[in-house]
Amino acid sequence: MKTRRMLHTNSSHAQPNLSLIPCLQGTVRNYFRLTAFKFEGLAFLPGTDVASAQYVRVVYSILQQLYNTVSLAGVIRITERPVEYYDPEEHGGSWLNRAGRGGGEPLNVIISGLSSPSVLTNEGITNYARAIGFSTECLNLHFGTPQSADLGDGNGDVDQALELREDYGDPYAGTCAETAIGGNHFRVYRQNGPLANSGALFLAVSSEASLAEDHTIIDDGYNLGRDLLVNAAIGRKTFNGVSYITTNRTVYNAMSSGIEGVNHDIPIDGSAVVLTVKIIKDARHSVVSKLKYELPFFYETIIQHTFRFFFPSSSRS
Repeated sequence: MKTRRMLHTNSSHAQPNLSLIPCLQGTVRNYFRLTAFKFEGLAFLPGTDVASAQYVRVVYSILQQLYNTVSLAGVIRITERPVEYYDPEEHGGSWLNRAGRGGGEPLNVIISGLSSPSVLTNEGITNYARAIGFSTECLNLHFGTPQSADLGDGNGDVDQALELREDYGDPYAGTCAETAIGGNHFRVYRQNGPLANSGALFLAVSSEASLAEDHTIIDDGYNLGRDLLVNAAIGRKTFNGVSYITTNRTVYNAMSSGIEGVNHDIPIDGSAVVLTVKIIKDARHSVVSKLKYELPFFYETIIQHTFRFFFPSSSRS
């Protein structure tokens, strides 16, 4: 059962108390208004020369415009500090995605919103995945219905942004082996809606059986898949000229443990692992990097389009 959840924001990254905004707005407006009135009065004091009076009137005009701006704005913008993530359940979301079979898969790994910003893009998480032993699907082909998730950010159910698979040491063609014999894989969801815009990536990680077994999740596949990915990620990793340092922490009881609502009735332990990924070196635009990493993907793209031309109706379960 879900009994306890660890705090998912650091105290130094606490969010502003939005209930104070109207009071703060009124205080700022009144300050500008009173100061403007004082300057306006100075312009008419006895002995004030023309130049001084003109200067005072200019300052008064500026202050009056500031007052009007704050009055019309309605809300004072406060820049929120970055956070690791927001709990999906705070705004009606779920720690389980929608697998389309009456159950969901746990969102058991989070790429923290405190990570380097470029890591949190589709291109960035793909490159990072290749650094830790995952890559795009075989020939970059995906068949079947994407799974969705509601991260409680106000966007509702949103389809997965990406699906990445274990590459067995070959980032160019290794995922074809995963398709055939099974292995680890994960789906990516981004928390970026108006209610909870952390930018964090929620991953649904699991270990699956072979194609012959219809890619069903293996026994303890959700917990095992999470732990395998985390063990592969922590420390320093490099791919395509980009070097990363990854730190981790476990959020115990992030979600309910057991099998309730879980796809395939496979029990989960209720824990999620937060990974903070920092880029410490980026040389991806060097000539060596382009020849070593990008050229093979160019050939893969040619093969991919050729395959689609000759087998347009091919599908994978």
